[in-house]
Amino acid sequence: MDERWKLIHYFEDNRNELYDITADIGEQTNLADRHPTIVNMMLKSILDWQAEIGAKMPSPNKNFTKQQYDRSMKTKVDRGMPSREKQHAAFLKSNFKPGGGWWDQPKPPKIID
Repeated sequence: MDERWKLIHYFEDNRNELYDITADIGEQTNLADRHPTIVNMMLKSILDWQAEIGAKMPSPNKNFTKQQYDRSMKTKVDRGMPSREKQHAAFLKSNFKPGGGWWDQPKPPKIID
């Protein structure tokens, strides 16, 4: 297979992304719909390799409930994130103020060459 191609396969929804990494190093243009033969060849290679090594795939959690998930996410937002922010802040100088338009402002930072 030509090494210029990179395939990303999402097992959750069976979606594929294909990139020509020689022409599109930033992986901005998904070419999967334009090159289905390449996608199929690469996907077969991935699936064959997984079978060869006996790779285990995740399976749905039969005990999952939306209520538990929502409660878990609320805990992460209400307690986990503030705790991590406090921990991260301890690494900064006491007079640190974010600037440059990326942390506390809507504008992205300017790139200066």
